[in-house]
Amino acid sequence: MEAPTLAVAVNVGAFNLGAAAGSVIGGAVVAAGGLRWTGAAGALLALAGLALSRLAVPRRGAASAGAVTEPASAG
Repeated sequence: MEAPTLAVAVNVGAFNLGAAAGSVIGGAVVAAGGLRWTGAAGALLALAGLALSRLAVPRRGAASAGAVTEPASAG
């Protein structure tokens, strides 16, 4: 049963990586243009996250489109 442990470790690692990347990007935005651009940078990062989520989550119809259906049993 190592798969659940690995999944939790990868999830926590991705969360920490995102927090670190957000800190680096936020610091770079503040250093380059001041505090007025942090909202716009946050909005762009949120849209990028939504786009990645859209690509990562499979569509409902795509999984069943190529599936072979068996005839219903008469009984």
